[in-house]
Amino acid sequence: MSFAQHVHKMSNSELIGLAKNRFIDEDTQLEIARHPYLRARQYLCENPSITESVVDELVAGRAWSCKLILTSVGRLNNRQEDIRQIYQGLPGRMKQPWRILNCFLRSYWRHRTDGSGIINTPSDIIDEIYTNFINLKGLSANGNWFQRNAIEVMVEHPNTSDHVLLSISQSAPQPVAAKALLIASERKRQLSD
Repeated sequence: MSFAQHVHKMSNSELIGLAKNRFIDEDTQLEIARHPYLRARQYLCENPSITESVVDELVAGRAWSCKLILTSVGRLNNRQEDIRQIYQGLPGRMKQPWRILNCFLRSYWRHRTDGSGIINTPSDIIDEIYTNFINLKGLSANGNWFQRNAIEVMVEHPNTSDHVLLSISQSAPQPVAAKALLIASERKRQLSD
């Protein structure tokens, strides 16, 4: 049974419940994705069973929060061009450091639940995040939380460029700097083998 023809008659709580349901059909998912109630669309973005056409609909929509949720839950990991377009089109008011870290480097909630949480952000975007959000000059061992955490995540991220790793190795506090240099040298050695 499809609920698609009834979505427009549902209350907000019914929409949220339906958006969270992993067993709804694609037509119902599409109707929720097109519905004006933002919270229902946000819950739909977190639904692990949404189809690619629903993801396309949500990425094409206007709601930046939906696009960022799709990125942070890993739904766009195989679509680097979409991640690039979302980052580059993101309005300035949405570029808070915590959001950049959570949506483009490593998802905090996914990291806690499945142990990975790494987002397949393209290298050029990671370079841009490093340039625009991380200022390592004068960073101490107990510096700002975002900088410390973002640097550690960048060092562990498989798409971080060697240029950024070398820059971190020269500027970050010692344990992180040593790890960045080690990873950059291992990559170099693997390329030469």
